[in-house]
Amino acid sequence: MVVTDVSNLSVRELTVKLIRCQKERRYAQSAIEQSITFSKRLSRFMDERGFSNYTEPVGSEFEKEMRKLYAAGKFQMIQLFIARLDAIQQNKDFVVCRKTSVPIKLPFGLDVLCNAYIEHCQRKGLSRRTLDDYEKMCRWFLRGLMDNGIAQAEDIDASAVSGALLCLTSAEYIPDIQRFLRFLFQERYLDHDYSYIIPNFKRPKPLPSVYSMEEIRQIEAAVDRSTPRGKRDYAIVLMTTRLGIRAGDIVKMLLEQLDFQNSRVMIIQNKTKVPLSLPMVPELQSALLDYIENGRNGSSDPHVFLSLHPPYSGLTNATPGQTVRRVICEAGIEPGNRRSGSHAMRSSLASSMVNDNVSYEAVRRTLGHTNPNAIKRYVRVDAEHLRPYSLEPPPATGQFAELLYGKKAVK
Repeated sequence: MVVTDVSNLSVRELTVKLIRCQKERRYAQSAIEQSITFSKRLSRFMDERGFSNYTEPVGSEFEKEMRKLYAAGKFQMIQLFIARLDAIQQNKDFVVCRKTSVPIKLPFGLDVLCNAYIEHCQRKGLSRRTLDDYEKMCRWFLRGLMDNGIAQAEDIDASAVSGALLCLTSAEYIPDIQRFLRFLFQERYLDHDYSYIIPNFKRPKPLPSVYSMEEIRQIEAAVDRSTPRGKRDYAIVLMTTRLGIRAGDIVKMLLEQLDFQNSRVMIIQNKTKVPLSLPMVPELQSALLDYIENGRNGSSDPHVFLSLHPPYSGLTNATPGQTVRRVICEAGIEPGNRRSGSHAMRSSLASSMVNDNVSYEAVRRTLGHTNPNAIKRYVRVDAEHLRPYSLEPPPATGQFAELLYGKKAVK
């Protein structure tokens, strides 16, 4: 969005530009009318307080006043409206949604440590999502140090590290904090390696959630394919049950990555950045064609799967999982202790392939893993396949036999 000299525009002029952006993105009329309503309310607020020109501080004051008058849901819409006005005034891109999470503020001496570690991880080629998770972990830990009076690396000692650990809400972060402290010592930010004082924690590895082939067929059959939503959901479900594609790759999949002539789905995996080519099975090909021709509302967006309402944009990473969970419920299947998202369908596919005597290497390539051992986490081997390898236990002898058969009492 290119805008010239908007610093002195009135609220009305900024709103006109906002509405033009919304119309270009095919927003619903109700969303446009809401922008007009908020604009009038902002104009009255400025008139009452004698503000002549709109500025970002004026928007902040307006938000504070509206917080007293509106419930949380309505207030978030007002925040989004103000964020969009600020973006227009600052010649920035249109704000689709407002991010509410704010990074933890740290003293400069501790902020340097966090930034150095994230840059180190970035050079190692970690994904953006992993970097974000590591940054949150670092800031939580460093905030614990800050709360204990630590403002710079020179002040960190074993006592402060122990105190910061007590502030953590989950032991899941312990291995990451150990690596963080080890990095600080290796890079000479700390004189001592304090990772040694942190007890080792092994993350539990629960068995993967698996659904039987009968349940998978029941799930696929439960989707109502007569509506645009159903056509989209059916194609998404088949992407998970037949190909085991990750949710992030489904939502980022482009139309150009669907090769209908050769019946292939060819993507660059978002997690590993490694190309993956999978067969487009006939059921999936029919579902995709039905959705593209009858369910996408003629949108020019390059993504395969789009939202159902204007502006018909791409989906979030959570949508495939939500879709699968909803369809499982509609199919009348009780998950019990099993997970019920798209990843459970991925695990079910891996387990089914192994139980059909497909090699681990073939399963690994299908799921797009780069680590040869990664597939073992997803596979629940059928007990019937293990039965031929069972060993007959040796007969009991001696005192154990006497105890076992009741010939001797336990003292």
